[in-house]
Amino acid sequence: MIRVPSNLSPDKYVLESMRSAGLYSKKEINEAKYSKYPRFGRILDPYGRLNNTTQYVFFTKPDLHIVNPGSSGMRMNSELAGNSFFYDLVRLYPEVVRELQSSAPRSSRDPFSHLLSFGVNSALDVPSIEATTIDTPQTMFGASIEYMGNAEKSDENPTFSLEFIDSKELELYYFFKAYQEYHIERKSGNVTPPSRSYTFQRKLHNVMGCYKFLVDEDMETLIYWAYFWGVYPISAPREAFSDPTFPDGLTYSVNFKAGFVEDMTPAILVEFNSKMKRCLAGKKRIPIYEVKQIQGIDNPIGWINGKLPSAAKIAESGSRRGHNGRSKYKLEWYG
Repeated sequence: MIRVPSNLSPDKYVLESMRSAGLYSKKEINEAKYSKYPRFGRILDPYGRLNNTTQYVFFTKPDLHIVNPGSSGMRMNSELAGNSFFYDLVRLYPEVVRELQSSAPRSSRDPFSHLLSFGVNSALDVPSIEATTIDTPQTMFGASIEYMGNAEKSDENPTFSLEFIDSKELELYYFFKAYQEYHIERKSGNVTPPSRSYTFQRKLHNVMGCYKFLVDEDMETLIYWAYFWGVYPISAPREAFSDPTFPDGLTYSVNFKAGFVEDMTPAILVEFNSKMKRCLAGKKRIPIYEVKQIQGIDNPIGWINGKLPSAAKIAESGSRRGHNGRSKYKLEWYG
């Protein structure tokens, strides 16, 4: 039998035993980050360890001039009248045209391309942040020193590749194929923007925006977010049809280029909410988990809410529990 000294409480004895084994409380670890040293090697932090996250990618729609914005129906832009590809696209895939042209007739008020978000099947790579250096003249002894410049170049002209899963209807392939066909016509001077405002305000009608969100294991707490703007695909996956067999279905990679990338600024979240605001009217929040009382069953039953949402919003959580005294941003779903 172990006898605890009278001047040492059992709680303190247990705490000292844990420390001797390299185990510390969450409070001790948080304090140690800023005021202590790991004397016996790296301290295990099970409370703050980041495990697998879930990625969500949102694309905004471009505004390619494929059909007339002011018409009552899907009437093809006369500038493309001689192009048989777009003739068939408008006739057979009007829903794809609405994904390519935000100003298309009967297009929803939703500025986001659900087709791309639905089909994406890989992680969106973000470029590292690397600062440049500034050289100084050499001394008479041949010595020189470099000073730190800045990392602005890391935010410019990023490229990335995404894998998509398409169906036998080839909606996604038509999307990317139409992008390339449109720019062939644009290069030849055969097509103009769908509105004069693009010309007068010097805005690009043929680019998209791309949001990347990573959420924690609770499926809603934001861990990381980034925004790419000036995004456009630079490839169409024609090579996917080289092999006539598709054991894993129709999957292919598409290369993208963007003008700029930015991450972890609250302005990104504010802009995302601003674009989503028009999509939230009349919709209710969809909780991740719900408990319902089923008729004929005594005890309520809980399950994951599998309803597919049609909109989302970023909200700041006022709860400080489990966040080291900090409030957190959360991704909420609505439908």
